[in-house]
Amino acid sequence: MRQAWGNRRARRGRTAIVGGLAVVALVATACGDDDDDSSADAGTTEPAAESADQPEGTAIRVGIFIDESSVQSATNAGVRPVLEAWEAHTNNEGGVAERPVELVFEDTRADAPTATSIAQGFIDDDSIDAMVVFDPSTEAAVGELVSGSGLPVVGGVGYNPTVWGALPNWFGITTSFPNVVNEQLISAQEVGAEVVAQAPCAEVSSCKAAAPVFEAAGEALGLQLSGSIDIASDAPNYTAECLQFIDDGAEFIQLAVNQATGVRLAADCEQQDYEGWFGASAGSVGPELYSDVSRLTGGLNAFPWFVDAEPVQQFRDVMDDQGVSEDEYGTPVATAAWATMELFRSTLDANADTLSEDVTRDEVVAAYGTIADETLDGLLPQPITFQADQPALPVDCFWLYTAEDGELAGDFEPTCPPPELTSG
Repeated sequence: MRQAWGNRRARRGRTAIVGGLAVVALVATACGDDDDDSSADAGTTEPAAESADQPEGTAIRVGIFIDESSVQSATNAGVRPVLEAWEAHTNNEGGVAERPVELVFEDTRADAPTATSIAQGFIDDDSIDAMVVFDPSTEAAVGELVSGSGLPVVGGVGYNPTVWGALPNWFGITTSFPNVVNEQLISAQEVGAEVVAQAPCAEVSSCKAAAPVFEAAGEALGLQLSGSIDIASDAPNYTAECLQFIDDGAEFIQLAVNQATGVRLAADCEQQDYEGWFGASAGSVGPELYSDVSRLTGGLNAFPWFVDAEPVQQFRDVMDDQGVSEDEYGTPVATAAWATMELFRSTLDANADTLSEDVTRDEVVAAYGTIADETLDGLLPQPITFQADQPALPVDCFWLYTAEDGELAGDFEPTCPPPELTSG
């Protein structure tokens, strides 16, 4: 078992770091992928056959606000197949509060005007009872609009601290800022690294935006910071950069680049006899990295899909039944999608007697206000409590993982930040 720092409940303190809100792009997408065809096959997963006992009545409809076609959209590639599998499975099992549930997908393209139009469309459509967000690039652009409309955001994945934990009825369930950065250094310490470095993408200035948080966390944990070297995705090789990392004594290199570039950088460094670890956390974690990089570690902001715990096995069973592959569901963004909708289902089921025949947004908000110390049998990173019409409390905990030669390892027990990172 890995050590769980401090209390398993999230500590309320926050690291005193200002500015750098563009860190969202770093922790969410690691600068995207080299192509933007990640959504080309969206919706093509072959579902299992429908049950004869489908629920009846007015459908509960949830708007899925998602980037499926920008250069960063590869991060969300598993969201649609997982949510469609959840939808089919849930309706086959009697629905939500004995009603059918329908998910309505809209592609934001990571474009603020498009995203604003989609958000307004959801707001104006009275049949949309709740919204789920998978676009860190535009969440700030629509945050106050959605919060002020009465349409609750019941989860998804997000990072911007001006939205999650700041606006009423944005009910976040994944690790929030700054611990989506702090987890990087904790994972380095966990594997015994003492000298850490950063490898941010050269093309996007926001790749460097996490530097103040990264450096503060390293110093608080007593780690030595060897510096930062920009990585250009179109470079023919990374021999010079790798030699510099090695000369600086780096034992852990945080990859703030897309997956393809991270794989190339790791391969070149290993050719130069680098023997340390590479880091990837939160939305940066995907099959291309953990399958191809020899030594990878980091933090997951949603539950690990590879552990043996019973709730996770149930998740994998549904994915198998619905024809969703591990290459699709094997990311923390995909598992966040499942946990989001499972919390939605269980919450409305528990409050079924308070719901009208045609469920309203106010009823959903009121139901979420009853959530107290909820863990979904361990699928949430810490016990979650919400209050209706109030900002959600921060989610500070996460899961540590390692991947060595393609073998993923980690515990189902979350890790919470130590006092060094929550004081001040």
